[in-house]
Order: sequence, then structure tokens, then C-alpha cells
Amino acid sequence: MIFRKQNVRLCFLGCFITTLSFLAVEQITEADDKVLFDSDNLYSPVKHRYIPVDVLSASKRKILGGCEAWLDEYADWHARELQLLRAGKPVKTLIYTCANHEPCGGIGDRISGMLSAFYIAVASRRLFLIDHLSPFSLSQTLVPSLIDWDNVNLVDDTLSTTTVYLVDTANPIESFADIFDAHDTGVDVLRLKVNRYYAGMTLWTPQISGIYPGETKFRRIGALYNMRRESCISAEVKYFSQLATRQTFHLAFWSLFEFSYAVKQRSTEMLRQVGVQTSSKSEYIAVHARIGGSNPDSIGVAGWDDPERHSQKDLGNFMSCARQKMFGSIVPPRVFKPPLELVLVFSDSTYFKEQAQHADPHFKFIPSTTLFHVDRSKTSNESVLEAGNLDAYAELSLLSEASCIVGSLSTFSGVAASMSRDGNGDNRCFCIFDSCSNDNYDFFEQTERARVSFIQPP
Repeated sequence: MIFRKQNVRLCFLGCFITTLSFLAVEQITEADDKVLFDSDNLYSPVKHRYIPVDVLSASKRKILGGCEAWLDEYADWHARELQLLRAGKPVKTLIYTCANHEPCGGIGDRISGMLSAFYIAVASRRLFLIDHLSPFSLSQTLVPSLIDWDNVNLVDDTLSTTTVYLVDTANPIESFADIFDAHDTGVDVLRLKVNRYYAGMTLWTPQISGIYPGETKFRRIGALYNMRRESCISAEVKYFSQLATRQTFHLAFWSLFEFSYAVKQRSTEMLRQVGVQTSSKSEYIAVHARIGGSNPDSIGVAGWDDPERHSQKDLGNFMSCARQKMFGSIVPPRVFKPPLELVLVFSDSTYFKEQAQHADPHFKFIPSTTLFHVDRSKTSNESVLEAGNLDAYAELSLLSEASCIVGSLSTFSGVAASMSRDGNGDNRCFCIFDSCSNDNYDFFEQTERARVSFIQPP
């Protein structure tokens, strides 16, 4: 559905630089050069192997280059357009919007929507901004990295504005078309309310020749795939491969975000509470158990009601899987050196965490954590909500830094794994607790692909 309205939001400004390097693995042919770069054409399938993409330290301040030159170019263009916006010049913007206490989804859903919106902004050549004030400003927990998105206060609320509402949409392809139909009207401000990653996946999936004859709504499918491929050829890169879904998620997250100073401080404090020395790199297994159900207000809990996800009866399976990762008893074995002796347990159930720690001294949880659901907690105590919001992002950070994640069928687990430090390399370790042998689980590929079944990759 499309609604029209005008709004101004106040946010804070920050800018950091993040960088990326990669290794590609399939040769580009002359025939490929001739068919894959007009976004209005339909393309032949190409076979791929996935490649590792690693985001480097922001302190290195390198340009991306090579196949990622398309992102370099957008970042430079974004900075120039932002200067025009500051000078009061007309600029076409795309704004991810979560405001007025309306449903936006949980933290995982919101981040998924932001990354989709970012890729849509790149494909539509609009200045990407984020307007996230519900229940708190996003800049309390995430700050800009390569792309300075925290400037929505500069947007004139008298400009023509279209809002496309895609939260939990039942018709992904029509919704995808709605976005670009709105863009094609030339509207000044395009606001997106979206909580899924399928739109980003659609832009990264190559089109297959002859599947969509005469359907203009499909014309942007594969737009990011083709932009990156064109960058590879322009840079005379000899080998090329399609990125995995988890890799495109990883790339967008670290291009947009760094954790705020407050989140980093809280993460460090959490590690100290379980006896981890933070002066050196900590190594641990992480369990994330999303139990769901009713969680009433209490000390350290900003209460909410949520559909049940897993059960307290699953505790044994979570612990068994974590032990297999810890002691290398999986097939094929994954050996950590030195052997890991700590499992950090994260859950929306205090009882689950207590039982895990009671059953095995290797399992630890942070007792000071305030439990909180960003879209469901209803307590009137603002300080509890704010503490819970900070703790949720600190837990996301710690999950992402684990040597291996034993997760739930929860977007929070999926985001942590997709943005993890080894999120795109051979050392990546993420599994769902009841499928322990599959420790390279691509969460969004497995859970979102059905939404875009009309563009199944080759």
C-alpha cells in the first residue's frame, strides 16, 4: 500500500569509514560482457561458486576498488549529494522510516529492512537516509560507517513525499514493483517502511532469460548483481563470482553501520561479568535461544507477549550442539585452537539461561542484562526500556563476535551470523540448534528465498 505524507525527523551526525577486500573465483567471458549490463534486458543464467568478502578495519581507510568499485562510486556520490542537501539544494532521497511507535518488527527485522532500503537507494540513485526514532534514535546504538545516513533532519518537509508500507507484506513482487513505481514518478522523498531482506535479495539475484516477458515490474531484478559485475569488468578483474546472500547482507551492514561507543562499552562490561579478559581477543561459543511466549514485567524485564518460538524442552539440544562445537565432535570436525572453554548464553528467557549455567559450568550468562523486545515491550518505565535497548544491541555485538553461533529460527540470530566477523570466510560457523552438522547456514537464503521464488537463482 502507498500512503502520501510529509515529515521531518531530528537525528545526530557521524561518519566513519569502513573498507572491504575480496577474492573471486570464476572467469568472465567475452560473451558475458555483451549481455549483462542493460538493466532493461533479460539475462542468461551463469553458474557460480561463492566468494569470501571481508570487511577490514575502519582505521585502514582504503577505498574498496575492484569489483566493489560500484560501492566506492555510490559512497562518493552520496557524500556529494549530502553536501547539496546541506546547502538547501534539491536532492532525491530514499528514507528508511520507523517512527511514531508504529510496528517495525524486532531489531533483526528492522536491520533487514534498512539493508534492503539501502540497496534500493543504490539501484534507484537516491540519497539514502534513516529516520528511526521508535522507541529510541538509532544513533544511540548504531552510527554511520561508510555511508552517512544520519541526516534526515536536513530534509525539507514541504517536498513531495511518497511512503511505501511493506511491513510483513503478503505479496513481495508486487511490493517490490510498488517501490520502483513510486520512484519513477519523480517524487522528491521516497519513504520505505520495510522489515524484510527479500528486496535486497531481489536486487542481487541475476535474471534468467525468458522468465518475465513483457513484465516491466521485473526490470530491476538483478540490478546490484549487474552493477557489481560491470565494476569487475571495468577493473579488468579476471575472475568473478556471485555473492552469497549472507555476503550481500554482511557488505551492506558494515558499509552502513558501526556499533556506538555506548554499545561497545556495554559489551565489554558484559564480558567482564562472566570473567572474560577483554585486553585480548576473546574466544567463545554463543547460544541464542529465542523462546518467545509471555514475559511479564519484573526486575530486569521490560515485559511483552510474543508468539512461542522454541521451548524450554529444547535446552538439551542447544547445549548438546554447543558442546559439539566446543569440543570438535562434529563431522567434519571444527577444531578451535586453543580449545574453547566458554559458551555465552543469550535468550529472552532468564529461566533458560539459569538452567544452562546450572547444568554445565562452561555455560555462562550475563545476569545484569535487561530483557527487552523493541517492538513489543510496553512498560512505562523509560529507563528500563532504554537499558533494554542498549543491552539488546550489546548482545547482538557479542553474538556476532563469537567463534561459532548456535542459533534459533530468529532473525536476531540470522543478523548476528550474517554480520559476524567470519561471516563470509571459510571459518564461518553458524548453525540452527536442531541441525548442528550444518554449521554454514545462510539464514536469509533459507528463510527469505521463498518470498522471491519467482527469481530462483541458477
